[in-house]
Amino acid sequence: MLQRIVTLLKVLNWLNWVVAFLFVSCSVATLIPPFENGLTALMQKKLSADQTTEILQIGRMIDLLLIPTAYAVHRIFLAIIAIVKTAIAGDPFITDNAHRLRIVGWALLAIQIIDLFSGLLMMRLSEVSGEYAGWSPAVTGWLAALLMFVLARIFEHGARMRDDLEGTV
Repeated sequence: MLQRIVTLLKVLNWLNWVVAFLFVSCSVATLIPPFENGLTALMQKKLSADQTTEILQIGRMIDLLLIPTAYAVHRIFLAIIAIVKTAIAGDPFITDNAHRLRIVGWALLAIQIIDLFSGLLMMRLSEVSGEYAGWSPAVTGWLAALLMFVLARIFEHGARMRDDLEGTV
């Protein structure tokens, strides 16, 4: 069962990069004159030239935020895969897993900070377009990051206690 979870996590990690690549590719495509001109003409049916230019710039900035987000998600997947592999081996309560949980915590924190920047861009997009762009802060992500740091500390302490116990036996 755990081996299937490892396989699933590897597939999800691969999909993470595929989706990021597709979004960034679409963003880069908007810089190619024929695509940019067609998109601009389409947008200018509803918006002014200044609005169109700024909306395209905001969209590109949001797409660029996908790169560090995809990397953070990648780090989360790698850490979880390594933790599950230690569970398969029969010894998950080790200091390495405490370090991996801390990596997950930092990656989740990075995602939340990126989300704040995305929110600022979405608010600007709402101002420029006159339509609500649909962003709200995610409290659960901040709590998940905090939880990972707490769990890392618990794992670290537990591993140290186990090592002390093994040393006395």
